[in-house]
Amino acid sequence: MYGYGIQQNNQYGLLEYFYNASTGKMIWTNYAKEGTADVGRGNIGDIDPRYDGFEVWSFQGLYNHDGTRIGDNSLYPCIRLWWDGDLLAESYNDTKFEKWNYKTGKVERLLSPWKVTDSAGSDRGAPMFYGDIMGDWREEVVMTSSDYSKLVIFCPTAETDTRLYCLAQNPCYRNCMTAKGYYQSHMLDYYLGTGMEMPEKPDISIIQK
Repeated sequence: MYGYGIQQNNQYGLLEYFYNASTGKMIWTNYAKEGTADVGRGNIGDIDPRYDGFEVWSFQGLYNHDGTRIGDNSLYPCIRLWWDGDLLAESYNDTKFEKWNYKTGKVERLLSPWKVTDSAGSDRGAPMFYGDIMGDWREEVVMTSSDYSKLVIFCPTAETDTRLYCLAQNPCYRNCMTAKGYYQSHMLDYYLGTGMEMPEKPDISIIQK
């Protein structure tokens, strides 16, 4: 297991770090050239299939797991989203659905919800709720109308050959879905991305009345 973290005005100038979660040993770090900086936000997901495993990104840039800098430009580090039919991750940011194009090194817009229907997110640019609530492993985004009179749910429509059990049936993911307030990207207890091994189906029982 590995971990990634960002720092907000760390007194030693530490900006972000990637570490071995079993031992606490730092694998790579980034420091400010001088003083401190509020990195603010960071995220993790497989957005570039040229590199093994997850990539990490913040306002400091995009890196792979061994600390190689992939680019200066990346997705805004708000909510990582599994949205379309491939295994690469997408992003939700300020009522925009976006994807990192690793071939061009640019962020591309997939969906502008307000062009579809009256919809709004929270004041920090996050949705009201998101997660795999329909059950095919892609994630739905729940917003509201601008007058808060109704819920607006956006569902993925792209076809996919990937077959996984519902992400909400994964204990780690389900625990993330219970977060209230300043919630972040949901995580699984297995790797979901290009080159992944299919996880074992959890021991699920359907309880009937």
